[in-house]
Amino acid sequence: MNAIRASFGFLTILPVGPRSGAGLGSARAYFPLVGLALGGVLAGFDWLVNGTLGDELTAALIVVGLLAATRMLHIDGLMDSCDALLGGYTRERRLEILKDPRVGAFGAIGGVSVLFLKWAALITLTGPVRLPIILLFPVLSRWSVVAVMQTFAYGPSREGIPPREGTRKNGTGSSFMENRSIWPPLLAAAIALVATVLIAGLMGMLLMGIVTVIAVLLGAWMARLLGGLTGDGYGAVVEVTEVAALIAAVALFEHWPGLLDGRVEFPL
Repeated sequence: MNAIRASFGFLTILPVGPRSGAGLGSARAYFPLVGLALGGVLAGFDWLVNGTLGDELTAALIVVGLLAATRMLHIDGLMDSCDALLGGYTRERRLEILKDPRVGAFGAIGGVSVLFLKWAALITLTGPVRLPIILLFPVLSRWSVVAVMQTFAYGPSREGIPPREGTRKNGTGSSFMENRSIWPPLLAAAIALVATVLIAGLMGMLLMGIVTVIAVLLGAWMARLLGGLTGDGYGAVVEVTEVAALIAAVALFEHWPGLLDGRVEFPL
């Protein structure tokens, strides 16, 4: 129960658990559960107001609402990562930029681009696919960051030392790496998979595979440039995979609407 509270306390605005310090190592097992709660709120809001406010305004409110519900934690990490990864030509310079609290041109453009793509994808999602995907995409993105946490070391490695051994001991995401056992990611995968199959059937399974591959590729790129991942990198993974899940859902439903077979039926 403490791990569940910690996951909600860290990933949302809810004051229900610690947001840093010891004891957070097992909390990542429940990240997809946090995503399911967020998705439930967003889907419920969409179901209530979409017919009144229209697709465009509802989509904008969903994007802004998700930012508010997560304390803008992930978008902040994305913008910092864009500045560092795209604005530096050496590892040392990238890490220096990453520590700078100011937002540069790359970060601003990256943040605006991601928010615009989410808004556009949410407008395009119509028909029976809309509510399931709104419910599901926060689950998939939070599963993806667990996969990246387990795959790559936290923090830049020291010169000449393999990344797994040269991890940094402090930072926003370091507390989640205290528990390196396999059970937290396995439990996270199980929660995400069950939710995915129930919500979106075969399409959900395809989406989970797509976002996992994208997350690992993005993580590998960031780890190569920085020597490891940081909390900002985790935020970037969440934001990018949210966009990827939404766009992929639009494309899959356009060409293979039958992929929704096997899901739980939602009232429209």
